[in-house]
Amino acid sequence: MSEGVVVLSNLGRVVRACLEEAPRHYAGVRLDAFVVMPNHVHAVFLFDERVVARRRRVGLSPTPTPEPAGEGTGQEAAPRRTEGLPHLVGSFKSFSTRGIRSILRDREFRVWQRGYYERVIRHEEELNAVRQYVIDNPNPRRWEEDEENPEGLGVLARVGGGPALPLGQS
Repeated sequence: MSEGVVVLSNLGRVVRACLEEAPRHYAGVRLDAFVVMPNHVHAVFLFDERVVARRRRVGLSPTPTPEPAGEGTGQEAAPRRTEGLPHLVGSFKSFSTRGIRSILRDREFRVWQRGYYERVIRHEEELNAVRQYVIDNPNPRRWEEDEENPEGLGVLARVGGGPALPLGQS
């Protein structure tokens, strides 16, 4: 962070790239407002009505069901891919962790906490408030007071430097 602007390190750029890439792998999903902070990420994903309707029909967290690869083969095909937020977040964490570990050359480096906070946004007014929260997140005073801010630099800021980018921009 520099004067309220997020300055992404090489690791931060990996995280941003994985966020931006995620919608390309999920039909009906769009990345809206997001910010990569030195020690956390805020991202708003918008799901189109087809995805929402499908999720209502099959439940919130369907277990992938293997499909038979073919009669008599004794093998199963890969599980069906779910399109919900839990799968998207899991994939994002997995791919960004691989990229970060590759840069650090440390196969054991722990990047993400186990869970994540999700919130279903149901109205435009609520969406606009969440967008504003994401935009305001890099506030220098808020970051200085963040109890998770180790010595003013998160792990993503300690490893390398990078250009300052407007929020949610490539």
